[in-house]
Amino acid sequence: GFAGEPLKIALAFHNQGDLMKSVKAHMEISVTYYTGVVSSDPFKIEDFSLYVEPYQSSIKIFDIPPQEYMSHLGPNSSLEISVIGQADNEEVSEVKSVSLKLPPLNVTLSGQPQVNSDMFVIVSFTNTLNFPLTGAKLAMEGAGLLETQVYNYRTIPPMGKISRKVGFRPQKPGLRTLLLVLDCENLPDVTTMLEVKMMP
Repeated sequence: GFAGEPLKIALAFHNQGDLMKSVKAHMEISVTYYTGVVSSDPFKIEDFSLYVEPYQSSIKIFDIPPQEYMSHLGPNSSLEISVIGQADNEEVSEVKSVSLKLPPLNVTLSGQPQVNSDMFVIVSFTNTLNFPLTGAKLAMEGAGLLETQVYNYRTIPPMGKISRKVGFRPQKPGLRTLLLVLDCENLPDVTTMLEVKMMP
């Protein structure tokens, strides 16, 4: 799924026996960082009970709005949903991971990749999320290419697009890295890196 969309979580409990079961369930949702570490502090905890008829399934659905999880995300993070259900003396558990993608930063370079030649970097970004991004700043930098530039956009509305063309003159030959970061208050950083080989 894409970050910023409401999450729909459907939990199904199956009763394989011939007696009705009363299930007590516990659900936790935590953020998993790109390092694979799961946050020890779940941002959502739900305890609920349900009855499951013999040989039937009972489904519980949770809708989680983006406001509830977006502020907990880091770059490339995913959510881990863990559920434990207990009925009489039986216990079942299930863990599921959902990865979330951020809208991309599109970057193109034009001009001659040569020291002291005119080059241009064109950056565009479309907010494909259904809420405005606030405190938006676009930063770009590259040692030997261009000094750090920061552009403030304040708010990017849903489906709003920003685009920026910046000219620069490479100062040093060799392999250079251009780093572009879109930093917003309510979204993890969206980052793109470009490696460019500059001719002397």
